[in-house]
Amino acid sequence: MKDQVVEAIKTGNSHDLAALFIANIDLTVKETADVYSKAQAEQIMRKFFNDHPCGPGDRAQRGEQEQ
Repeated sequence: MKDQVVEAIKTGNSHDLAALFIANIDLTVKETADVYSKAQAEQIMRKFFNDHPCGPGDRAQRGEQEQ
């Protein structure tokens, strides 16, 4: 599943990325954090990818959840 997430981020594919989300997801984009439905999170990621397209040298970075 990790490879699918990385590929969706690299290609800016919010639909494929959202397909991997659970029903409600804790999502932080820039300075906004909240719990969103899968559909809401897909829309947020679509806007993010449109505003910030990945270039050929960009890398996906995994965040760490605080315990």
